[in-house]
Amino acid sequence: MKKARIFGVVAILIALVTLSGCDAILEAFYPDYGQKFGGEDGSNAIGVYVEVTVPGTDIANPMLAARVEDFWTNEFVTDTFFWPNWDWDDQGNVILSGYLELYGIPSGTPDSPREFRVIVWLERTTGDNANNGYPDFDEPARDAEYTRIDGTIDNIFRFPNDMQTSWIEATAFLTYFEGGAFINRDFNLGGQRVLNVNYLFGSTASDTREYEVVPVDAANVVTSVWYTLWGPAGQVTSGNEWPAAGDPATFSIDYSGQTADFYWLDLEVQYSDGWSEYKGFPIRILDNEASAAFPYTAEVTVDGMSEWPLNIPEGASVDVEYRIVSPSGAASSD
Repeated sequence: MKKARIFGVVAILIALVTLSGCDAILEAFYPDYGQKFGGEDGSNAIGVYVEVTVPGTDIANPMLAARVEDFWTNEFVTDTFFWPNWDWDDQGNVILSGYLELYGIPSGTPDSPREFRVIVWLERTTGDNANNGYPDFDEPARDAEYTRIDGTIDNIFRFPNDMQTSWIEATAFLTYFEGGAFINRDFNLGGQRVLNVNYLFGSTASDTREYEVVPVDAANVVTSVWYTLWGPAGQVTSGNEWPAAGDPATFSIDYSGQTADFYWLDLEVQYSDGWSEYKGFPIRILDNEASAAFPYTAEVTVDGMSEWPLNIPEGASVDVEYRIVSPSGAASSD
């Protein structure tokens, strides 16, 4: 593993800040960027200074990683990986640090800028899920943040932006684990995600559906839920809920006026320790469903998912109960 003091890295970063801007930094090292790094061709970039604190222990040679995703659709844009510098504080904790650069980020327009999220994490290079290019629940992860021109801290990276720059400087500070145990921040969504447009707007049914956020680790307490439903014509609705202590984290969506089509539900869930977790779910509204008189077969395959929240052993056979409801309300089940 590489063991080097981080003071040199910090000194270099301070020296670079004295340049007139990020374009100047790139031109100082790579003169060709002077003509190409303007953002018009999608060549925006984000630089992230990262520190990871590993309390009281040494770990097997990990990497620092960063991943850029579309903030609203979670679409992958680019990623990068970096062997960190090693240091130790006065308490003997390991400090891993590095500077990650992410290039090739596209632009929107001044009226409709593209918005991105930068996830930074410690990628393990040994053991389960090593080198898989994605932050697992037992790998520390944080959204990178930067300071906007008005002095506020933000985790949504926009191109073009109010700073009129194609380069944004950001930071991310992480802790490897707290209290000697990994924390699984993942969550599931309870509620109807496949709807029948005829039944949805029938006289005997409500247009509103209720959903519940259920943390995979029951020890995690949800303090707020922000949701946005996207449809074929753009944003359908959005809102937020703050569940009271001890209450389930529920929210409702009114599907009034929506047509049969594909939809997407984006969620930001905040836990009581301040951590925010993002996840998206497909929503489908169907039309012209067959009546309950037609026979159907439901087949479910569980492959390599022994850690699935339902705790179904890998390779096990399970019975599946299903229910088909026609617009008239007739139903069959098995």
